[in-house]
Amino acid sequence: MSAATAKGHETTTATYPMDGGCSCRSVRYRLQTHPLFVHCCHCRWCQRETGSAFVMNAMIESDRVVDLAAPPEIIDTPSESGEGQLVARCPHCHVAVWSHYPGAGPMLKFVRVGTLDDSDRLPPDIHIFTASKQPWVVLPPNVPTVPEFYDREKYWPADSLARRRSFLPSIEAYHHELKQRQVVNTRLVRTSRERLFDAFRDPARLARWWGPNGFRSSFTTFDFRPGGHWVFTMHGPDGRDYANESVFADVTSPARVRLRHVSDPKFELLITLAGEDGGTRIRWRQRFGSMVECDKVRDFVMPMNEQNLDRWTQEADRV
Repeated sequence: MSAATAKGHETTTATYPMDGGCSCRSVRYRLQTHPLFVHCCHCRWCQRETGSAFVMNAMIESDRVVDLAAPPEIIDTPSESGEGQLVARCPHCHVAVWSHYPGAGPMLKFVRVGTLDDSDRLPPDIHIFTASKQPWVVLPPNVPTVPEFYDREKYWPADSLARRRSFLPSIEAYHHELKQRQVVNTRLVRTSRERLFDAFRDPARLARWWGPNGFRSSFTTFDFRPGGHWVFTMHGPDGRDYANESVFADVTSPARVRLRHVSDPKFELLITLAGEDGGTRIRWRQRFGSMVECDKVRDFVMPMNEQNLDRWTQEADRV
């Protein structure tokens, strides 16, 4: 039975297991139990991602979803939060079958209800972000609607809340581990975020400030867009050269840049620029593959990042 019934509105009864998959049937999966809750999301980001008026996601523990055929390909996709989301797509027909969002990480899958073989058996338990829904979409009166997000304790059935309590320690441990393998530098500057972003997007200007004091850079490739590559050599003051290659995952002007550094040491860099007190709050987060890798470099990476921020703001203020 759907979670929606527990909260008092009528819905279709679903039995489990329930199978689904992509259009070409290379990817097949099975929901072993009913999901925790089903969202129909009307946010503009989901509309853009799907090319439709909304998306329906069935939230369920990852270990309750079984692969029946080839596993999907995981695509790092930009998200409105800047943290990105991992979208599972068929490597052949590219249909998205589920996502992992940063809040729950790999512990939960948000399964695309439309990819179920009998998708009409799993109607939404709630409509969210209706403040940005398409004006021609008429919402049913017997299903809860909220303008943005919602209070989980108010809408989730008791069974789903109990299940969440059982896996919540795993999510908390996951986020604790993430914090242990990242280095974060923050700074409030008077420079506008537009000027800071302009000093990043221009490769000639970027080459002047990228890196700690005494370093200079020679760029081979700078394709400043999601999926674009950035290949360059950093020349140290001691005469040594350091090869670097990164892939941009998110480029959103003037708010953020996220990239994956694919040469050693491997890390993800998320730079966010937020307006604050008439200036800009810069947050520079490097997340390494493990706590061991992070601990090896933490003591010298943090001061080097501070030097990088010095040079960046100086370059941005030049114009």
